[in-house]
Amino acid sequence: MESSEKIKIMREMNQWTQEEVAEKLGMSTTGYAKIERGQTNVSVEKLKQIAQVFNVNVAQLLDDNERFVLFTNVDNHSNYSNYFGTNEKL
Repeated sequence: MESSEKIKIMREMNQWTQEEVAEKLGMSTTGYAKIERGQTNVSVEKLKQIAQVFNVNVAQLLDDNERFVLFTNVDNHSNYSNYFGTNEKL
């Protein structure tokens, strides 16, 4: 099962709307909906935040069938972002 599917199922199990989860995460509903649809890369920090909202371990959100790559984007050695995803998505 893909991470996006797991996130959606956990939201539904808690009987929360996308709007409610987006608010808990401090992001737009549109941005959260893209996560559920698998249409965006998720930063490691955002994944940790999602896991915290659902009170689960980050590992429980990872895709069961894919190998993941951690990609670090460094900008002028001062700003960096970590993203996770499959090779195809990165």
